[in-house]
Amino acid sequence: MTSTNVPDIDVFGEEPGAKSRTSGYYTDSEPRIWARFLGKWVDFYLCQIPTFAVFYILSLLYGFGVGLFGWPYEDAYFEGWGFVIGYFVLQLLVFLLLEAFCISQFRNTPGKALMGIRVRNAIGGRLPFSTSLKRTGMSMLAGMGLCLPLISLLTHIMQARALSEDGFVLWDKYDGLQYQTGPVAAWRWAIAILGYAFFRIVDAALSYL
Repeated sequence: MTSTNVPDIDVFGEEPGAKSRTSGYYTDSEPRIWARFLGKWVDFYLCQIPTFAVFYILSLLYGFGVGLFGWPYEDAYFEGWGFVIGYFVLQLLVFLLLEAFCISQFRNTPGKALMGIRVRNAIGGRLPFSTSLKRTGMSMLAGMGLCLPLISLLTHIMQARALSEDGFVLWDKYDGLQYQTGPVAAWRWAIAILGYAFFRIVDAALSYL
């Protein structure tokens, strides 16, 4: 009986990582700080789409409740800082669940796939959803600073320094995770950078409306 070892191929058709790294967290020679940064934030901004869908469904259910059960209608739910904070919290929750699900099922996310990154457990398998959920929560808290201004900047600097000096960040060490990475073509970098810049500009513009 003949056995063949077929290398894992990511969704863009490239083999992630022919090189190996002694730390065990990567199969590439560099920590790829910017690739990880862009991959995470591309995912977060793409999460606006399902978040809006969830918010729209909740709005319909609320309107249904107002009409059918006579619930009091509150304009504050859909305007002002109450709306901004509520929508932001909803996006964090949706992102937490979706990233954890994608990593547990596909070993990566759209942003990670774009930047040639795949997350596996210590023996190369898929993460259980519970493990993936804890990992995503730790990355959101310690890496993204819950996306809060200044706090997010501080956590990014701290984790970028840890990644540069140690080769891994806090949530990499959870259950011995490993990151498989591969070469990233220039067009992927262009899409990630332009996408990130576009969403940041849109965020800045909306904050002044």
